[in-house]
Amino acid sequence: MYYDGKLTDDLAVRFGSGFTEVTQAVNTGTSTNPIFLKQDEFKLQRGGIGFDVTYKIVHLGFDWAYGKATKGKESSNINFQDVLPLSGTPVHKINRYQVGLKFDVTEQNALYSAYYFGKAEKADTTIADYKMNAWMIGADHRFNKNVAVYLEGGKAKIKQSGAADIKNHRIITGVRILF
Repeated sequence: MYYDGKLTDDLAVRFGSGFTEVTQAVNTGTSTNPIFLKQDEFKLQRGGIGFDVTYKIVHLGFDWAYGKATKGKESSNINFQDVLPLSGTPVHKINRYQVGLKFDVTEQNALYSAYYFGKAEKADTTIADYKMNAWMIGADHRFNKNVAVYLEGGKAKIKQSGAADIKNHRIITGVRILF
């Protein structure tokens, strides 16, 4: 489901949601000789909701995404997205949230920031949950409505049992092509 509409000349709202479900199976063989059996199949469900509100030059957005493997299984296809991946660690369930703020400094230039947080659970409830938080700031320059260059920087970490297991610092530059 998707909605994109202007309420007034100064106020606009966008909303989107999605859901997928795919069948996966646990590999009971090796990486060079994989074996997938019908009894090892499970469903991988992923979905989310996002919205943003724009008032003149200010945009405020919120995003929630989740993933869950059924039948008490775990999948490495559930992750915290590209902010800070769990590096192939399979999990049973994940919830991820993002809050973002963007200012259009000029018609072509913008400054933006985001804060991410989330939790991943293992199927074995005796294993502590993974907790993630991250932030990023960035700037972009739009050449036209379809092409923008950007520079972003940020920091992220995943904790399990209160100790920081994975940390990530990043600076990225690139080009966005919008359709």
